Amino acid sequence: ILIPSNHKTASFYTLDKRITYYTIERPRQIRPRIPKLTSFIYYKKLLQNYKFAINNIHPDVIISTLQGEDDKILKGASVHIPIIGVNHISIFLRSKGSTLKSFEQTVKRWTKFDAIIALNRTDMLLLKQKGCNSFFIPNPCSFDKKNTTITKSEHPKYIVCVGRLDYIKGQDRLLKVWKQLAPKYPNWTMVLVGDGNMRDQYEKLEIEYNIQHRIKHIYNSNDVQTILQHASIFAFTSRTECCPMALIEAFSCALPVVCYDCESGPRDFVENFYNGFLIPNNNTELFISKLETLITNTDLRKTMSINALSTAQRVTKQIIMAQWDDLLASIVKNTKSTN
Repeated sequence: ILIPSNHKTASFYTLDKRITYYTIERPRQIRPRIPKLTSFIYYKKLLQNYKFAINNIHPDVIISTLQGEDDKILKGASVHIPIIGVNHISIFLRSKGSTLKSFEQTVKRWTKFDAIIALNRTDMLLLKQKGCNSFFIPNPCSFDKKNTTITKSEHPKYIVCVGRLDYIKGQDRLLKVWKQLAPKYPNWTMVLVGDGNMRDQYEKLEIEYNIQHRIKHIYNSNDVQTILQHASIFAFTSRTECCPMALIEAFSCALPVVCYDCESGPRDFVENFYNGFLIPNNNTELFISKLETLITNTDLRKTMSINALSTAQRVTKQIIMAQWDDLLASIVKNTKSTN
C-alpha cells in the first residue's frame, strides 16, 4: 500500500500480515514569485517520488482510490503497469463539489486508466458515457455471520437508521416522517445510530417536533450488527449515496428497508414490494405511507426479511472478491499481451 507521508500508517481495521505500507514523500512546497512555476516544480518532484516507489516495488497492477493527486500522477509514473481506479465518491457529489471544467478534466484523466470501478450502476453508466472503461463492483458486506432470525414480529419495535448525522445522510427528512407517525404508534421507537456535525441541529428539531422522547440516540457503537439484528425496520433518507453500506448491512440482518431513491446507490439493491420500498426522492407522504405499511403488517415484514437476507447474499465477501479476482486477472493478462 502506497500512502502519503502525512497519513498515519496504523489502520482502523486488522489487516493481513502480507500487507506492507510504503510511504511516498511529498515535496516541500516552495514559494517562487510565479505561481504556475510552484505547481510545476512540485508535481515534477512528486512524479519522481512516485516513480522511485513504483520501480522499487514492481507491482503487477496499481489500484488507486482516486483521492488527492493520484489521478494526476499515476499514469506518468507507471508506464506499462495497469492502473485501476476505484471511485468512492458519487459522481453527483464530485460534480457538485467542483467547477464543470475541473470535473471534466478529472474524468478525462480517468479515461486513461485501464479500468474505473464504480460502486453503483448509475455512476458506472455515467463514466462509460464519458469514455471510461467502467465496471460496477459494490463493496462487500463485512459483517461476520451471526444467528440472524427472520421472526421480526418478536423483535423490539425499533425502526433504525445508521449514518453520521449530517445533511448528506438526511436524518432531518426522517425526523419529518417520524413526526407524523410517532403519535399513532406509541409502542414503536426510532433509533438513530451515529454522530456528526448536525447533532445539535437535529436534537433541536426533535424538540420542535415534540418527538424527542420517541427517539433513541446511539452516538457511538462498536457493534452495529447487533443493533440491526434487534430492530424490525430500517429507514434510510440519504440525499445521495455511492455504495450504501448501512443499507447492505441492514439487509444482511434481515431488515426490510424504506428509503429514498436518491441520485445513486439504493436503487441497485432495494426492490419495491420485495425487500422494501424505494420512494421517489423527497416524496415525504409516500415515505410515511410505506413505513406505516411495514409497521402495521407483520406478515409483510417477515416476507421482506427473508428477501432482504437473499439480497445480502449478492454482496458477500466471496462473491465480491471473485469479481475482483476476475477483473485483476483480465487486466493483467491484457497488459502483458499488448507489451
